[in-house]
Formats: sequence, structure tokens, C-alpha cells
Amino acid sequence: MRRLSCFLSLIVLLSPALLTSCRETGKPESEAVRPKAGEIGREYRKGPFCVRLSADRDTVSIAESVVLSIEAEVEEGFEAELPKFGEKLGEFGIRDYRDDPPRLTPEGRIVSRKTYTLDPFLSGDYTISPMQVRFRKKADAGAGSGSGSNDDSPWEHEISTEEITIKVSSLLEKDQRDLALNPIRGPVGLPSGPILLYVFLGLGAAALLAGGGFLLFRLKGAAKRRQVAPPVPAHELAFSQLLEILAENLIERGEVKLFFSRISDVLRSYIENRFGIHAPRRTTEEFLSGISRNAPFSTEHRGLLTEFLRNCDLVKFAEHCPSHDEIEKAVDSCKAFIDATRAQPLDNPQGKG
Repeated sequence: MRRLSCFLSLIVLLSPALLTSCRETGKPESEAVRPKAGEIGREYRKGPFCVRLSADRDTVSIAESVVLSIEAEVEEGFEAELPKFGEKLGEFGIRDYRDDPPRLTPEGRIVSRKTYTLDPFLSGDYTISPMQVRFRKKADAGAGSGSGSNDDSPWEHEISTEEITIKVSSLLEKDQRDLALNPIRGPVGLPSGPILLYVFLGLGAAALLAGGGFLLFRLKGAAKRRQVAPPVPAHELAFSQLLEILAENLIERGEVKLFFSRISDVLRSYIENRFGIHAPRRTTEEFLSGISRNAPFSTEHRGLLTEFLRNCDLVKFAEHCPSHDEIEKAVDSCKAFIDATRAQPLDNPQGKG
């Protein structure tokens, strides 16, 4: 009995040590942060340094944006250099950018962060290549009479992130074969007696309200037109018009010819607004003949435009019935041409349309 009690006491004394040894296993160099559903989160550690990469979603449509952030965390006495990007990040365009000032955590570590708002232009799988974050020890501010600048010192350490993929889907439906019309119902008789009177009174009240709302809308619209507003860039107007056409679901309703006519008009109006070339009321052959003599486009862009306009004419005038892939390719080609020829912020104003 005495031996049993001694054995139990020994187990009680050794239990905390065993639990502590289990908790003190090392943290992996690279591990996935636990993001919410649909988000991307990665964390990379190396000694006193830590890098975190996150995206607010892993699947978007061509009308949505992705918010990507990369941050570096170091112990006090070190500094980090986050990667720099131009107007694009991989296949994404950078619509907005924010560089947060360094902040100090309660644990005494310094965190630097950059955040990007990214826009896709075509559907497909977008890949963001690995990014490098560099680290080094800060210069001793007390040494010498200078400000302690460390610009000429080499970067001693580096952490590379992993490649991430974000899927961009089209706004067009991929499978239209299951679409079916509901059966037509038979005629329904009008109600009689007092109910019919109430219906007419309700319609009259609704008409009065609609008329008052329309008048108020016209008055507000006239007041807004008096204010001078900055012109909308030609590419932003064109993209907005494309999104409105896609939202009307013309393909699903079987109005394929109207769909191609509308997106063709959008591209022609964009060319007129951007380059001052009168395009909407000219035939395709007249327009292509005109730009061949004095074209502001490159050979690649002129070929892309020629193919797009002639494919639209096949649907509009030759009764061609395009496949789903041809429809999606037409939309992507239109967006690609607008994106490739849009005015840049530092363009010569004389070159803008």
C-alpha cells in the first residue's frame, strides 16, 4: 500500500514537467495563418524576424477587387524593407496603395505593413509570385555625429514568401443549356365590384407618387448639372458601361445580337473619347481603313481591334451564332484593348483623347 501511494505521488510530481516539454516544441519556419473562409493567410518566421502575407479573398469576379497586405515584424534594434511594386502586381493592376507607418506592439516588436487594392481585367487563375522581405540591424544612433542612417549597410537576412493563386471568374454564365422557360399560364379574369374600384384608386395614387418623384428627380438633376464636375476618364467610363451590359444578362435572355452590338458600341465610343477618332457611325471597313493611314495604335493593338470588330459584325450582320467561349473571348478582348490603350497619369495631355 505504501509503495502504491509513493508511485501515485511520483506521477503527480512529473506531470507538469511532461506537459511543459510538450508545449515547448519549436515553431515551424513557414506556417499557414488560420484565415477566415475564402481568405488567404501565410506566416513565415526566421529567428527574430516574421513576415505575414494575406489576401481578403481567394476567388473573385472580374468586377471585384482583392485587398492584399504584406507586413514584417522585427525585434527592437532591427529594421525591415518590404518589396516595392510599380503599376502592376503580377497580372493584377494596382488601383490603390497604402504604406502604414511602423507601429510598436505590446511585446516590444516593430511592425511595418503595405496594403494593395488589386483589380483583375480578364478571367482565369492569377498568380502572385514569391516576394522577398529583407532585414538588417539598425545603425548605432550614438556612434558618430550623424543621424544614425543605415542606408549604406548591407541587408543581412531575407525571407521569401510562397507563390499564391487567386481565381478570377467571368460574369458570364458558363452553362446555359439548363435554362428553361416556365409554362404560360391561362388568362386571369379581372376582379369585379368594389375591389376593381380600389385597384383603380391604387393605380391613380401610384401614378401621382411616380409623377411627383419624377419631377423631384428632374429638379435635383438640373441642380447637379449646374455644378462643374471633372470629366470621367475614357477607360473608366467604358469599363462601367461594360459592367452594366453584363448585368443585363442579355446572353441568358437569348439576345446575342443585341449583346454584341452593345459591346461594339462601347469600344467605338471609347476610341472616340480616348483618341478623338470618330468611330460610332462609321462601318468597320471605313474605320479600319482610316486608322491604317494615321493610327495611334501599335500593330498588336490594331490587330486585336480588327479581330474584335469583325467578329462582332459576323454576329450582327451574318447571323453567326457564337459559342460560349467566343462570347467570353469577345468580352475579354474588349477589356484587354481598353486596358492596354488607356491614358496613363503622366501622359502628355496632347496625347489624351
